[in-house]
This record gives sequence, C-alpha cells and structure tokens, in this order.
Amino acid sequence: MNGRPEPTARTNGTDLSPGSPRASAPVVTEAMLFRGYGIKEGRPCQCGGMIYADPLCPTFDVREHNETALHQAWRGVQ
Repeated sequence: MNGRPEPTARTNGTDLSPGSPRASAPVVTEAMLFRGYGIKEGRPCQCGGMIYADPLCPTFDVREHNETALHQAWRGVQ
C-alpha cells in the first residue's frame, strides 16, 4: 500500500496474464511443479517392487529400478 487511493502499478490495458509476452513470470504448469518438487508417481513392477518415476520422463528412474537387487533376482540375473 502506498497510502494513496489508486494502485501503484498501472497496466494501461496491457495483458499481463501468464503466457502473455508481457508477463513478468513464465508459465508454470502442474507437471513442471511436480518435477521441481521431485514428486514421482509409483507404479507396481512385475518383480513385486514399486517404480517411482517422473511421469513425463521415466527412463532414468525405470533404469535405476531395474538395477535393484529385487528386480535382478526376479529376472534371474546373477
């Protein structure tokens, strides 16, 4: 508050909504927030374990799960 009856910022009709080229911050989607906070979806694996992976880019997490002792034992890999 500036102690005046009018607001301190004036847009003069300029669109400042997210996605507008004049917006001061980029658009942040829900998927971006999930990735940023490290929230991963859990899915059951055939080995009996759970795979916790980023739904938009699961490759690394699935590969990491496949290297666990539980999954290796299920596959019969020594």
